[in-house]
Amino acid sequence: MDIVILERICQIINLNIESGELSINQIDEDLFSIGMSSIDYIRIVVALEEEFECQIPNSKLLLSEMNTMSKMYQVIVQCVR
Repeated sequence: MDIVILERICQIINLNIESGELSINQIDEDLFSIGMSSIDYIRIVVALEEEFECQIPNSKLLLSEMNTMSKMYQVIVQCVR
């Protein structure tokens, strides 16, 4: 895993979720269980696309497809290749 990408994803999540600080140690934690709303999710997706200069495929935009930092990392890595 590219720790730089993972840390940037974590920062983007923390900037867009009001409830607390997420660390990269929580890579598999369900983000909705720590307070991410559907509006937060949309902001995070847009921020990820801007940060990594990619377009996340529609098939990956379902909440269940990117509800953990690990899943977001996998999608981003696939998009930037």
